[in-house]
Amino acid sequence: DRSQPTLRVGNLGERVKEGDVNLLFSLNGKHRIRVFLVKHKEGEKMGMCKGFGYITYQDQKAAEEVVEKLDGHGYDQRVLSVDWAKPRD
Repeated sequence: DRSQPTLRVGNLGERVKEGDVNLLFSLNGKHRIRVFLVKHKEGEKMGMCKGFGYITYQDQKAAEEVVEKLDGHGYDQRVLSVDWAKPRD
């Protein structure tokens, strides 16, 4: 469903928080609906980011601009990958 386009952000650090990612993506002036980081659910790394997350936008154009600006962007000594999330089956 591209009425609310969703991006997948990869290569995030384990200790990154939703607020960090929200701030990074809000600096680009785009209207996000939701930021969701995928986290470990058990073990020593419980609650830490698995290295990726999803950001949902209000419109297609905003999401396209973010992909263009932030894919390959350096963040927290890493290079982010920002691309379209694959639709759920």
